[in-house]
Amino acid sequence: MKDHKISLLSAVLLSLNIMVGSGILIGSGASAAIAGNASFLGWLLVFACFLPLVLCVIKLSQLFPGAGGMYLYAQQGLGATAGYISAWLYMTGYTFTIVVETLALRQTLAVNTNHYWLFESPMIFNAVVIGLCLVLSLASLKLINRFLNSLTIIKLLPLIILIVLLPFIVSTNFTITTTELSALPFSLPLLIFGYFGFEYCTSLSHLLHNPEKNAPRAIFLGFLATAVLYTLFHFGLLNLMGAQNLATLGASAFAQFITIPIPYLAPFLGLLIPAAASITLFAVALGVMNSNATLLHTLASEKVFNGSSLIAQTTSWGRPWAALILQSIVALIVLTYVPNLNIVGGLCVLAVFSSFLLPLISLVMVARKRKLNSVLITGIIGLTALIGFIFYSWYTLAPDLPTRVAYSALLLTSLGIGLAVKRKS
Repeated sequence: MKDHKISLLSAVLLSLNIMVGSGILIGSGASAAIAGNASFLGWLLVFACFLPLVLCVIKLSQLFPGAGGMYLYAQQGLGATAGYISAWLYMTGYTFTIVVETLALRQTLAVNTNHYWLFESPMIFNAVVIGLCLVLSLASLKLINRFLNSLTIIKLLPLIILIVLLPFIVSTNFTITTTELSALPFSLPLLIFGYFGFEYCTSLSHLLHNPEKNAPRAIFLGFLATAVLYTLFHFGLLNLMGAQNLATLGASAFAQFITIPIPYLAPFLGLLIPAAASITLFAVALGVMNSNATLLHTLASEKVFNGSSLIAQTTSWGRPWAALILQSIVALIVLTYVPNLNIVGGLCVLAVFSSFLLPLISLVMVARKRKLNSVLITGIIGLTALIGFIFYSWYTLAPDLPTRVAYSALLLTSLGIGLAVKRKS
């Protein structure tokens, strides 16, 4: 059995691979539009605030090992209905992620190519992207995993290249004003989005040597490495492009600003970076669609909602075709009626954080019942941080209360639909 264990270093690299993705490409420009040159500090601020929540999810995975994620964690302490609500909110949040990736992909391609006819009809573009994700998702799981795993180096290339170039591009005139610093707390929603995916790392615990010590270390070190990469990359973007260009053009356009006198460097990066960014955005949409469909299929297999027999259907090679089609239709509906990157990103953050609420309450209750004092303290701190995140995500969703309530109604509508189709116990 020892041969099947992985080292702490391997676990850290796997954690890093899961977390580093499209969030840095989307969040850097959005935060620069609000906090200017101070925006790169947001990654470190979010890291510090996020840590209690990460530690709580680690504790949940240790107390309740097995498949099911948020559904299992809430169910163990609060019952099946609580598990169902958490799973439904989780799927809702990550459905918004698919929408965010699609909107960001269209924006990236529009900025970096001259083929504007591709983007004149958002509905056609959205249908093509979601349709392609659906077709690829219906292939064998082995093929999908090979495709996604092959993109690891591609999605890290933009970050690595710019960080390597930092000594050549740091400006002596780079300054941060007090106004930019004061705006920093309002620039975090899409930076928070950039750290999502940490919960998948908890599945590594049983594969580690000495998991009780190394699992928390792996998550922490992976999280820290992600924060360092994001911070340095964002700092480089601000020095190279300036906050205004970063906010307007996005991170994927940074190759256009490189003037280092190395033969063929600028044209090479001008092709490589936008391509890597576009592939990353598409890959995340594809991966999230599969993850959501798998969770939906799992719930259907347990017959927890009406229509489960239809949603539980699979192809001859085991792909949940009905769940994938339903996920694609819902994503297209949201893309049509809420085509705003910042709003959808905010709804994603709010929904995912809300899905953690019942599992963390479950953690506190189980820890109290079993008299696990250290776990209880971790749970209370994490729950407090989570409530703060939920309020912050809701408050920054829109500039005024009526608009915040209107957008929040989308989440309540989704939850209402979920409860309406839930099968009576």
